[in-house]
Amino acid sequence: MYSLKPGRGPSLLSALMALIVGVPFVIFWIGTAHKAGAPAFFTYFGVMMLLFLVVAVIMGFYNSQAKNRISQYDITTPEEEKDPFTPPANASAPPIKEDSATARFCPACGARVQKDFQYCPKCGAKQPQT
Repeated sequence: MYSLKPGRGPSLLSALMALIVGVPFVIFWIGTAHKAGAPAFFTYFGVMMLLFLVVAVIMGFYNSQAKNRISQYDITTPEEEKDPFTPPANASAPPIKEDSATARFCPACGARVQKDFQYCPKCGAKQPQT
């Protein structure tokens, strides 16, 4: 069975958002920090963010037009990559074997809790000591 999962590639939309929203905001940040007399770190931070945004814009525009582009979605088979939402076949926990003398139930969620447990293994609620 094939599985559709999110990819990690830059897109035209991310490039446009970086160009329309990110670049003007960072230019405003740099100008405001410089005019307000903020420490040089704030101006350098703005310059670094501007460089990162320029790279993101270039990568986004390039990836949207490239022949072998990085996809936003990947189609995989179980042999290539396991589906993160499907539990493994051996994921079921073995049942707790105990007699009724050593068992009790959590007052918060009703799950079966061993007598010597201080916290419920299902909800984490502190168990009353008997």
